[in-house]
Amino acid sequence: MLRSLVAGLAARVDPQHLTFILIDFKGGAAFTTLDQLPHTIGTLSNLEPSLAFRALQALNAELKRRQQCFADAGEGIDNIDAYLATNPAEPMPRLLLVIDEFAQLAKEYPDVLSGLVSLGAVGRTLGVHMILATQRPDGVVNDDILANTNMRTALRVQSREQSSNVIGVPLAASIGREQKGRAYIKLGEEDITPIQTALVTGVSGSGCSQDLHVDPMVLGNAPEEHAIRASSGEASDMDVLIQWITEANEQLGFGSARRVWPEPLSDHVELVLEHCRPTTHREQQVASSSGSTILDVALFDDPEHQRQYVSGWRFATENLVLAGMPGSGTSSTLAALALRIADTYAPGEADIVILDVFTASLDRLEKLAHVRGYAGPGSTNESRQLQKRVLRYIAAELERRSARPHDAFPPLFVLVDGFATLREGYSDVADTPLLESFYQAWAKGPAMGIHCVATTTRLKALPPAISDLTGQKWLYQLADTSEYHPTVDKDNHPANLPGRFVSTSRAHHGHVGLPDDIDAAVTAINEFWGIDGLTPLVQEFPKRVGPEQVAGYLASGNEAWQIPVGINEADLTPYVLEAFAGEHVLVSGPARSGKSTMLAAIHQMLVQQSPNTKILVGAPRRSPLCQMLPGVMSPEQLVDVVETQSAAPEPCIVMIDDAHLVADESQVLARVLTLPDTPLMFIVAGRNNDLRTLYSHWTGQIRKSRLGVLLVPDADYDGDLLGVRLPRHPAATMSEARGYGCQNGAATLIQGVTVSTEGHR
Repeated sequence: MLRSLVAGLAARVDPQHLTFILIDFKGGAAFTTLDQLPHTIGTLSNLEPSLAFRALQALNAELKRRQQCFADAGEGIDNIDAYLATNPAEPMPRLLLVIDEFAQLAKEYPDVLSGLVSLGAVGRTLGVHMILATQRPDGVVNDDILANTNMRTALRVQSREQSSNVIGVPLAASIGREQKGRAYIKLGEEDITPIQTALVTGVSGSGCSQDLHVDPMVLGNAPEEHAIRASSGEASDMDVLIQWITEANEQLGFGSARRVWPEPLSDHVELVLEHCRPTTHREQQVASSSGSTILDVALFDDPEHQRQYVSGWRFATENLVLAGMPGSGTSSTLAALALRIADTYAPGEADIVILDVFTASLDRLEKLAHVRGYAGPGSTNESRQLQKRVLRYIAAELERRSARPHDAFPPLFVLVDGFATLREGYSDVADTPLLESFYQAWAKGPAMGIHCVATTTRLKALPPAISDLTGQKWLYQLADTSEYHPTVDKDNHPANLPGRFVSTSRAHHGHVGLPDDIDAAVTAINEFWGIDGLTPLVQEFPKRVGPEQVAGYLASGNEAWQIPVGINEADLTPYVLEAFAGEHVLVSGPARSGKSTMLAAIHQMLVQQSPNTKILVGAPRRSPLCQMLPGVMSPEQLVDVVETQSAAPEPCIVMIDDAHLVADESQVLARVLTLPDTPLMFIVAGRNNDLRTLYSHWTGQIRKSRLGVLLVPDADYDGDLLGVRLPRHPAATMSEARGYGCQNGAATLIQGVTVSTEGHR
């Protein structure tokens, strides 16, 4: 009956005077092919709460639009007939909402049905009308529906009560099973009439018979059936009628009717990048159009204004939180933001640092020329060390920019994937300052050009320092739906699609655009700018440091020597020991820890940077130094030369490897080391376990300076060699030439300077 009614109306009235919105809760089967009518401007099937909520918003917006049109048309225009009498320039067709199986709608989404009924009541004078249909009227045909439906039709129903619920009398229950299409129509309290409805889904046939069959128009028993069954693939009467209606409207020049709402957001939206040509073109796209303070990455749905628009992260005003379960699209959103930044700014005009601590889903972005620092996931020392370095860089950059408020800095975009993971991984007391510094950057950064965006699986994992200061939140599919409250209505939750979210600022749904191939987009953007990559702002802690990297920091003066011995883990700057007159340097470590190669590196820097300084080198025969440097003396030879040199006025550097094996039976070394104004500075290396047990050894005088390097140390005991306390859990895994530079009672994690053992002689 519904199909016949809709098709019949479409055949008699053009789409400039009548349009349909078809709502079928049973999956859309009731209105198959009717959506092809030029009159049909919207369909809804298998309702999701968000789609129903969207429809209500758009329909309410349509009522407001019509009311405004009436007001603009002049005084006294308060209904559609009066408005149409003014011959408006733009057609305003009547809008008919056809809702099949509203009982199911009432059961699952009663608020939606109530909203539709209220809308129909208000909308009649505005030209908005409604047809409700159901097979099960029990308990759903309430007073509101009865009050707002002045025409009611009951076909054959199962019980007298069902008939009475609809038309007020039990007559429809007496309709026989064979009386298909028989119904009772109620137009008033006493105006109830039996009718026979038409069938439009049958097949009239195409035979040439001229016989005319006439049935008596007496509504008694069912008339004899004469319908012709459709053969396979043959069009039904409704199919033919729809085709004729469509062709007739085209011939008459009727354009498409104005839609109440745009098409729903697509499952896939294309991110259009200026410097990357897409391989395919999707119907829904996101191109950059909002200006320099918004990163356009999403297509938004605005049913209240019956439109869709492109927008994104308003980074100039505040930071952004992306909350959603794994797979909901939060990480992809970070990728889209990074690509938009790189497509908009030249390398150097904007910098990106990435804390990819969740699933390494952003590792492909590390190749972007704009990415100046990347730290991946993991709990190993190396992973955490790089993560900490990124956090320290952010804090240092905030401090630098705060100290120079009038200087212009390029925007720094900080992308954090997995904030909950980051927070849990740095919950120890020792790591608290790092998180606190990040919270400071989150709070103060936007004013300084530092813009942060972070993903989280749970909003509750955000501390107030983040959550309370963030007005821009995009909520994707959340495991705990209570986290949508109170900013998002319970019927406005986003669909369970990767990339679909609802913005808390406007409660608009959005879908993030992505290119077809992220790797190809990265390559294309880099090729356009012609830059493979700038010097990283955040670098990994090196596993080897050569003399050429730190030699420029070596200096000798009247009061002290500046001796670079490696790279500081905290900021990757050269670590320099300052040795005043009478102070000496100790390098300790176990076998193959890099002691000998460090002495060789220091020797090389001294020769290059201070060529006039006399250097004496001694070591036992088995020391690697004997193979790496020329003129290495035996311990006995060295003792004799040191005794002579101690009386000379010019400065002299004495380098001794494997010092724990040098006995100093003559006590020359011990005596020279106690001279108050000795021109000699000793730089010696020895094995840590042995040095700790040589209580009366001459190296005890070296240790008193509390100056040197502890390579691959024993955290429990080696600190005593230089009077420092070593951390039990170093920030980086210990390896060759890695350890602690020690001076003034402080231990600093460094990668020590060394030379390669190959090619040195």
